Amino acid sequence: MKKSVTIIILLVIAVAFGGSMYYLYQKNAEDPVVYQTEKPTKETIIRKTMATGSILPLEEVLIKPNISELLKKFMWRVATM
Repeated sequence: MKKSVTIIILLVIAVAFGGSMYYLYQKNAEDPVVYQTEKPTKETIIRKTMATGSILPLEEVLIKPNISELLKKFMWRVATM
């Protein structure tokens, strides 16, 4: 008697588990992908690109005016006047 009740309970649990797995599998199944198609046509392809960011030089050159020499000449002229 105890053995048959245990087997029945285990079968009920197994069937309930199997049924819930089947239900979750059916619920999670993906719908088929539908693609929209067009008839082929001859057209000109135009490719446009927009870039963001900054342009960095490969080599940076610093241009310094020779102000100190000009100041020395100016000061020398003022002193000699």
